[in-house]
Amino acid sequence: MTFHGSVLRGNQVVVANVDGDYDVTTNSPGSVLGWSGSFVLPVGARIPSTVEQYTLALDDGRSGSFIISRVYTMYPIVVEFRGTGPPP
Repeated sequence: MTFHGSVLRGNQVVVANVDGDYDVTTNSPGSVLGWSGSFVLPVGARIPSTVEQYTLALDDGRSGSFIISRVYTMYPIVVEFRGTGPPP
């Protein structure tokens, strides 16, 4: 699923205007097993810490908690993440 939104730590926006996508993994009865995805870090934004928990706040009002699993530092900078709770 493609998204646009912001990355928050607590109630503070740490990266605004992120574009990315995420996938939800389910088992055969349809129960959610997990979710993960990636976003492109906007030009001029700082790379978030990889040891913190964040919230992905989508423009449509949905949100979900995640941790960063990998950062690709070649331009454009791509941040991969893994959900730590229910998906947005």
